Amino acid sequence: FFFLRIRRPPRSTQSRSSAASDVYKRQEQTRQKFQELATSINKENQKSMTIEQVAYGYVKVANENMCRPIRNITVGRGQDPRTHVLTVFGGAGAQHACAIAKNLGIKKIFVHKYAGILSAYGLALASVVEDETIPFAQIYSKTDLSKIQAVSYTHLT
Repeated sequence: FFFLRIRRPPRSTQSRSSAASDVYKRQEQTRQKFQELATSINKENQKSMTIEQVAYGYVKVANENMCRPIRNITVGRGQDPRTHVLTVFGGAGAQHACAIAKNLGIKKIFVHKYAGILSAYGLALASVVEDETIPFAQIYSKTDLSKIQAVSYTHLT
């Protein structure tokens, strides 16, 4: 939804500015692709969704994907997310903040004046960690513990 509604310069400046012309072309290409997507969705599901409704569906999915880890971490620690303040970071954080706070029942949002660069700053300071998940199917018994340990040690070294 946000990317369909980007601010575009007035048509009178488009001939003078190649950047303005590029913005207009990208918006038109985005609209065209979402129209193709909406047509496909409507045909497959016998619906009549507009391109804005399809795009908003993507935003809702993105918001829920951001809510899930917040919910899992706070509830996993025995806390209620509704009692917390949502702190916004990242370039598009403020655009999603109200919907995420509403989904989580959070009443207060804190937007730092450098919210747009806090994500990049955090990445620059973070330690490099490598996590790995190893799929392993085995019926557990105490005698098979050595097999499980052998698989995990093989992948860790």
